[in-house]
Amino acid sequence: MTLKNNFHISVPTAFDTQDETLNIGATLDHIHNLADKGIKSVLVSGSNGEQHSMTTDEKIQLIDAIQADEEWPAEFEFIFGLSNVRLSEAVKLASAIAKADKIKAALIGFPPYILPTQEEAVSYVKTILTALDGKDAILYNNPKRTGFDLELDSIVELAKSEQVIGLKESGNPQKVVDLHDKLKKDFLYFIGGESNILTKRAVGFNAMSSVLGNLDPELFQFYFESLSDEDVDNDDKRAIQQRINKLARAVRIPQMKRLITEDENVDMGVGRAPLGM
Repeated sequence: MTLKNNFHISVPTAFDTQDETLNIGATLDHIHNLADKGIKSVLVSGSNGEQHSMTTDEKIQLIDAIQADEEWPAEFEFIFGLSNVRLSEAVKLASAIAKADKIKAALIGFPPYILPTQEEAVSYVKTILTALDGKDAILYNNPKRTGFDLELDSIVELAKSEQVIGLKESGNPQKVVDLHDKLKKDFLYFIGGESNILTKRAVGFNAMSSVLGNLDPELFQFYFESLSDEDVDNDDKRAIQQRINKLARAVRIPQMKRLITEDENVDMGVGRAPLGM
């Protein structure tokens, strides 16, 4: 496992307000601001839905810009989201990720609407792993968004590969309980988003992919790390979780982009319609 951090922020992608074109400069400016605040890892083109509006070539342009930027802190880690309704396009992107040394891992998601069988899903991932050429991969299971649920046996089968280092499970938390019994390897279990963090941490989730951390990165990193710190009072943890739950109910990607724009003076623009209309 080359990935060193078990906490990352899932960053939105900037698109110009007038014509929805990809704004690579603003996207990277926001990531630099997170790095300046002590964040050590980000997920790009990952969990915010916007990656499905982007072409493979746009994603590769974003990878190339990350690679060309020489101002990243030495230990800063990028994870790049990878999902497509066409396997050939997923392989094309995986090949670009494989060549990018600043991208430490890929988050492999399943395409919406397709509803593959478990066998098809396993084959899809294994083909992508080959194209990643040894680079770390995290499985992303999000049945509410995709309509597809990666089953326990499929996860166990895919985790036989040394490349598969973790799972971002946004479906049934019981899977993580069962996987702790079945997997005989160090494995990262990522909480997706901010709901029920305390409950998920208690059942074995040991990593976090934060969306709201874009707005207050220090708070969210402290909160996640405090969950395993016995010196932090449990009442304080619950109070922070209540504030997070309230924020999660109020903020979606369009509002988040407006708040980042106001706070950082970085024009994150809009979501590509219909997202954020």
